[in-house]
Amino acid sequence: MQLKFQKEILLTVKILIPVFGILFFNWSIGTIFLFFLLELLFIGGETILKIIFSGVSTVGQKAIGILRFSLIYSFLVFCIFVLVGNFFKGDGAGNMRADFQIEIIFLLIGIYLFDFFFGYLYSKKFKTASTKSLEKETYYQLIIYFFLLLMLLMILGFLTVSANFNFVLGIAIIITRNLAEYFLGRKTNVKNPERKTISY
Repeated sequence: MQLKFQKEILLTVKILIPVFGILFFNWSIGTIFLFFLLELLFIGGETILKIIFSGVSTVGQKAIGILRFSLIYSFLVFCIFVLVGNFFKGDGAGNMRADFQIEIIFLLIGIYLFDFFFGYLYSKKFKTASTKSLEKETYYQLIIYFFLLLMLLMILGFLTVSANFNFVLGIAIIITRNLAEYFLGRKTNVKNPERKTISY
């Protein structure tokens, strides 16, 4: 059992947080990076929790899975930040000073805890989720994110003037982060037509 429109509601909230931050709180590129880093940490932490509570994996498989996931996940996150850093311009309107409201952190914690308990435990997905399948979902999400971000940044590099590029870079991070989740959700739903939602 899963709450109706859970995936759509959570995804909408994740999109609105940085959009409101940029429009109403003048978030700098540094703040957007910090928000993105926190999201990546929560995604990784949620995946590890799912592995721990997996109902079809042994303790040994879980331990190996967590170690393997930590190494591969760290490498993929490193690649994403190298990509973003390569396009970041130190001059212009953006800056790396991060001014982050503690309420945003609590909100993110609440979103991912809600998704973990109701999207994974309460829905009984842990009874059929193996360690490797949980790892692959997160790997796919990061890989899709990397290539979407690369394509978008290459296009923006030609279309955006230097003074505005950092701001546009922040928007690109937000857009591609959620597009990756959307495309992965469609991919999973095609393979499993009876599953109407997927949680991360």
